[in-house]
Amino acid sequence: MTHQSENDEIKRIYEAEGKNQLIYDYTTMQGGNYQFCFEDKLGLYSEIYFEYLIGIEANDMHEIAQKSDLALVQETLNNIQAKLQFMKQQLIIFSQVKLENIFSLESLYYHIVQYDLIGFTIIVILIFIEVQILKKKILRKKIQ
Repeated sequence: MTHQSENDEIKRIYEAEGKNQLIYDYTTMQGGNYQFCFEDKLGLYSEIYFEYLIGIEANDMHEIAQKSDLALVQETLNNIQAKLQFMKQQLIIFSQVKLENIFSLESLYYHIVQYDLIGFTIIVILIFIEVQILKKKILRKKIQ
């Protein structure tokens, strides 16, 4: 079996005589076009089965992320985690302020109702006093 890549000379990469089956693995670290040539000098084979595997299927682990590649991912995750922690703290503060405002509004509402009741009571008392004063004046006029 010979092999030729782009802009490269032809290399014999495997040779076997008298075998019915040939299994050969070839791994390259460079992308590009590759040509493989199978030669049957004795004319014994009528069919050739060729299986082409890449990446994980071929157990080619050189493109799987290494520890050094994960440093950037880890840094990004740390930044996201810090931002999420800050957002959580802001949400807690916002919730506390909201609760304080609700209690403050409830307290204000309670005081408004109290003062309204006091004002209403004062108006009722003044009306009662005026009615009493008017009754006395009317009775005096009738008596005279």
